[in-house]
Amino acid sequence: MPPGAVFLGKPYSHATLVSHVLAATEKAQAARALAKPQGGTDGTADGAAAPIPKTA
Repeated sequence: MPPGAVFLGKPYSHATLVSHVLAATEKAQAARALAKPQGGTDGTADGAAAPIPKTA
């Protein structure tokens, strides 16, 4: 385990950690899909972020 993982109560196998991460990712993606209208809020059809305008 990396030093930053000391908060875990017991050691987990890599497979268990990966399964938790995948489940959290799927849950977040589903929530994000429900939270925003189709096509994004910036008018892009593919959901990509709008370009940031360059300022002086």
